[in-house]
Amino acid sequence: VLGVFGLVFNIARAKRPYTDGVYLTKNIIDVISILKPEDKKLLNMVENISNSRHSMERRISMISSDIFSNLQNEIANCSALSLALDESTDIQDKPQLAIFIRYVTMNMEVKEELLDLIALKETTRGCDIKDALDVVLRKQKYRLQKLLAASQLMVHPV
Repeated sequence: VLGVFGLVFNIARAKRPYTDGVYLTKNIIDVISILKPEDKKLLNMVENISNSRHSMERRISMISSDIFSNLQNEIANCSALSLALDESTDIQDKPQLAIFIRYVTMNMEVKEELLDLIALKETTRGCDIKDALDVVLRKQKYRLQKLLAASQLMVHPV
């Protein structure tokens, strides 16, 4: 089971289509057949991997949920956090807001993650950014007592 999730994780990390699972499984079978043809049990295990597009999608969703849950737990138990906001436009020139969170874990490690990427309605006025941030903070149920700083990233054209 762990091997299958490792395969799925690598497909997701490489941003490959879910259907690559079939291709990779065939290659693994070929490698096993060459390197260890006598190991029929291993060959059988790999051949029986369910690697349909839906199975891959379900496993990627499970991995995503686990990563998100771990992030939520770390943030809930952190000693301090700060937010950085970056407004930009996407490829279609639509305004969006990237919200980054930097936090200090109980082990005194500083970590930084993309918390959310939100499409803004029409404009990037201060009130639009604040409203979008409020929605994310309410949805995630973060305790703002640990918030030490919030800043907006400013990039000025040269």
